[in-house]
Amino acid sequence: MHDGVAANGKLYFTSVDGHILIANLGSLQVIDAINIGGILNYEYPLGWCRGIKVIGDDRVIVAFSRLRSTKLKDKVSWAKAQVKKAIGVGKYEESLPLLPTRICCLDLRARRMEWELDLEAYGMNAIFSVL
Repeated sequence: MHDGVAANGKLYFTSVDGHILIANLGSLQVIDAINIGGILNYEYPLGWCRGIKVIGDDRVIVAFSRLRSTKLKDKVSWAKAQVKKAIGVGKYEESLPLLPTRICCLDLRARRMEWELDLEAYGMNAIFSVL
């Protein structure tokens, strides 16, 4: 998990595989697990989900870094499984267009994206946090 932040009596975390986990600040029990991929309905892997900023009761900004090679194979196994499911067996690096490094604003109550900004247009190809 990345960037746990407290807001509105809750703790918000992102997981690298594209989920937002929300826990009660008092009990520390997870009260919601939101699949960002289900909200965005993208055909391709989202990329590394790397940070969250709560900007209202039901709105957050979430950051994604584009997928790139890593030595930690267990950390990318989820991406490989998604790609194999989408396109069949093969080398996903060669056959899959990768989504860019970007941030998006999500309405968690409505489970919809409000906007998205491609950060690679500004020379950023990795993001690790949202302040």
